[in-house]
Amino acid sequence: MAAPDLVNLSALIDDAKCFALVRQHRWPEGVHCPACGSGGVVRDGFDETQAHRQRYRCKSCT
Repeated sequence: MAAPDLVNLSALIDDAKCFALVRQHRWPEGVHCPACGSGGVVRDGFDETQAHRQRYRCKSCT
């Protein structure tokens, strides 16, 4: 079993840094569509309830 990556707590102090860290760990090779797995995604604004949370839209699914 692989050891978990260590997270620097200073990266979690503000929302923007926290969401960037989560994105980096979730998609280390770049953002992919959870439905079809395509790497052809574009930024699609921000979440209305969490201003630093980036939204994406898949070009293959739409």
